[in-house]
Amino acid sequence: MDHSDNTTLSAKCKVRISQVTGGAPNDSSHAYFEIVSGATPTVTLTFPNDKMTWFTGTPMQVTWTSTGTFDSVKVEYTTNAVAWRSIGAVLNGAGKYIWNIPDTVTPSIHCSVRITGVVTGQPTDVSAFRIHAYRANDQDRGAQWRGKHGIPAQPTT
Repeated sequence: MDHSDNTTLSAKCKVRISQVTGGAPNDSSHAYFEIVSGATPTVTLTFPNDKMTWFTGTPMQVTWTSTGTFDSVKVEYTTNAVAWRSIGAVLNGAGKYIWNIPDTVTPSIHCSVRITGVVTGQPTDVSAFRIHAYRANDQDRGAQWRGKHGIPAQPTT
């Protein structure tokens, strides 16, 4: 087996089961197996990309890929690279979160989104983007984005 992301701790292992006193009856596994350390979990933000521009009042799809094992991630954002605010928590396997950027978010060219493992704070990844104030003549941008990503214009129940 290829364990390129792991460290092999023992390559030729077997299990033997026997009675505590006397050692009989007993049996052992017929095939060898390996014991490997778990890979260090990683998470990589795939969307938004650096320097993208989003508008208040529109949805932003945050996507990521991950390796290793961890239960869930928290999705956060900042508009000033200092104060991080929670967007939500997602089971790791989901790999995406759709955030409706509130009208109350302060427009900024210094925004970032961050994905972080909930339990240990690891793994983590950050991506930069911009938020501009929504303008009435930008109405079609949100509709075009939703259509491109298969998201209905109005939430369905």
